[in-house]
Amino acid sequence: MPKLRRKVNYEWFVEPRNSHTNEVIMRKCSPEETLDGFMCENGKPHDLIRCGYNTVRYLVVSENDLGIDFRIFNRPGSRGKLRDVTDFWKNKIKTKIEASKKLKDIKKRFPPR
Repeated sequence: MPKLRRKVNYEWFVEPRNSHTNEVIMRKCSPEETLDGFMCENGKPHDLIRCGYNTVRYLVVSENDLGIDFRIFNRPGSRGKLRDVTDFWKNKIKTKIEASKKLKDIKKRFPPR
């Protein structure tokens, strides 16, 4: 009988890379959620803002429109190791957006009869 995997809840964080990005993110997140010098799994400190999954998704999708630059981190549970997942997230969302655009284009070219 296969083992059932336990669902892991993740905490999500973003690291603004400039003041404009910081302002945009702080409009979406609470100022009490800032963490200065938080250590990543590779031992480097980061100034992070804790936010929810939906906020991270909104920021990635809106990155070009808002002109923001940031990194994404998460950790399993509230005590897991913090890891940089920026590349994974941005590639995942961009792939989904491109697939959605292609599907819309196909539907325009071949409308249902």
